[in-house]
Amino acid sequence: MLRIVERNATIVRNIFLNLAIFLLPIPRLRRSVLRWFGNEVADDAQIGLSVFVDSRLRLAPGSRIRSFSCFSGVTLSLQKRASIGSLNIFKGYFDVLLGEGASIGNICQFKNGGPKLVAKRSRFSMGPTSNVTSGHYFDLSADIEIGHGTVIGGRGSSFW
Repeated sequence: MLRIVERNATIVRNIFLNLAIFLLPIPRLRRSVLRWFGNEVADDAQIGLSVFVDSRLRLAPGSRIRSFSCFSGVTLSLQKRASIGSLNIFKGYFDVLLGEGASIGNICQFKNGGPKLVAKRSRFSMGPTSNVTSGHYFDLSADIEIGHGTVIGGRGSSFW
């Protein structure tokens, strides 16, 4: 019974959080709601219209998440001036750490099988000033680390 109540509370929390993100046109109010739900969001961090389900955010000053991305089950830590573009999918049981000035382009996918298939929480990390351009796939069944100043270019690359 307690497990059902906890799951229902999580569902309600996710619904309210995502409604607030989509319905609040004023960025300051959006950041306040995210903080109220336990996220760490800097005053000048930018959050577009994206969906967050069972995810945690730590956004440093100048960091940015653009619109129309989906985050499910992940922990995001963006350092100063780090950014995530539009139309990305982050789904699974992993942590994302973007170093200072690092960026992820548009239409990328970051996935793993979740806690039922992955024994421990994996990690995707990017060093300072590294860049992932658009249209790539990352399987995070294990850790992936991209070093300082590295650029992953082209389109359609897969990392397993």
